[in-house]
Amino acid sequence: MTLSSGAGALVMISVSAAIVSMMSPDGELKKYINFVSVLVVLAALAVPVASALGNVPDMVTRLEEIEFDSAATGDFDAVALSKAEIEKRTAEQIEAHFSLPRGSVIAKVSLDDSDRTAIDITRISVGVPRGTDTEKVRKYVYELYKNTVEADVYEVEDG
Repeated sequence: MTLSSGAGALVMISVSAAIVSMMSPDGELKKYINFVSVLVVLAALAVPVASALGNVPDMVTRLEEIEFDSAATGDFDAVALSKAEIEKRTAEQIEAHFSLPRGSVIAKVSLDDSDRTAIDITRISVGVPRGTDTEKVRKYVYELYKNTVEADVYEVEDG
């Protein structure tokens, strides 16, 4: 059942229950008709919820079947992944800021991971193409990291 068809069915059931309730005669019978109408509307609401809850074991099974590459083998290293991502993003930022060709900047990050709850970036080494103003790049790296790291910027050979 799709969301729109389920919503349409719920509206139709609610309208039907309201019409039956309005057309019923006053008195003791009206109370029972209203009660039954409310139960029918609640049942109409409960069917999609029960259907969704019935799919939970299948969803859990599918999640268990997903392989998370190295995480499944126990070789998962969040620090190494974070370091690689920091290096990649730093290089991309420098290339974009100085209009350098994509892939021309090399960034290497040194981390202090002695406290696994607060890993610090201690040093960044950046290799830029020949002819790039290394002092401007160094200042930009300091700006990127809010003057919290040591930055080494050097020129690299082409190719």
